[in-house]
Amino acid sequence: MDQFISKNKLKWIPYDKFENIKYLDKGGFGTIYEATYNNYKVILKSLNYLNNSYESLNEFLNKWKIINSNEIIKIYGFTKDPDTLNYVLVMEYTNKGNLRGCLTEITKNWEQKLYMLYQIIKGLNDIHEKDLIHYNFHNGNILCNKYSENVYEIYISDYLGLYQLAKSFLKENNIYGVIPFMAPEVLRGKPYTPASDIY
Repeated sequence: MDQFISKNKLKWIPYDKFENIKYLDKGGFGTIYEATYNNYKVILKSLNYLNNSYESLNEFLNKWKIINSNEIIKIYGFTKDPDTLNYVLVMEYTNKGNLRGCLTEITKNWEQKLYMLYQIIKGLNDIHEKDLIHYNFHNGNILCNKYSENVYEIYISDYLGLYQLAKSFLKENNIYGVIPFMAPEVLRGKPYTPASDIY
């Protein structure tokens, strides 16, 4: 794994460099924490399925590298949780959480909401233009930063769903995602497509 990180020019950050680590949420493939690194907040995403999955990780990072979009959350590097021995993605922090929480703040500003919609469409289009699929596109994977009064930016997270990392661990025809946001054809066992992302 260490050679892999070096080869892909990602930063290895020793776990003891993180301060104020706080639990945020548990997702389909791991646990999410907020932490401070060099006086900046970051997100730590502990990935349960990463330990023995060199091929899946390589595929994920190769796809991640070809997406160049301001609407995609940044990955800074990796670390390793000394307690669980899981590898952890170090990602950009967003100060307003996901889209649902962000929209409750701007209930009357339709111009800002339309700009957010534009950013979501652009980010998803940037993924699809590279012939890639998100696999788990829903409001919990659309994150929001507030920079100042009425200035918000939207970022897509978990692109390629991190599903790619764990697909070798899922049984054939296993469904991954948030069911209310899944396209009917995916629920019937059909493959994911760009159209199923949009559903």
